[in-house]
Amino acid sequence: MDRPPRKRRLKGAPGRGTLEKDKPPVLGMIQRGGQVIINMLSNVKKATIKPFIKKHVAPQSQIYTDEYNIYDDLESWGSQLRMS
Repeated sequence: MDRPPRKRRLKGAPGRGTLEKDKPPVLGMIQRGGQVIINMLSNVKKATIKPFIKKHVAPQSQIYTDEYNIYDDLESWGSQLRMS
């Protein structure tokens, strides 16, 4: 065939999302056996997520998350961090 190979990439610019790029980042949390909290963020920075986490997470709660470095300070914010 004389056509170019198919490209299987997602549309849009690569990288983290922002409100300005129409790819808003979303932070979601679920309490075991409890509520789900979802919040659309203006950006993906520690200064943005810290107030949200401090408001909705009780001190000394165990938090299970991925290994994204934005969560590195959770222990200093009063939570017990578990990577999964």
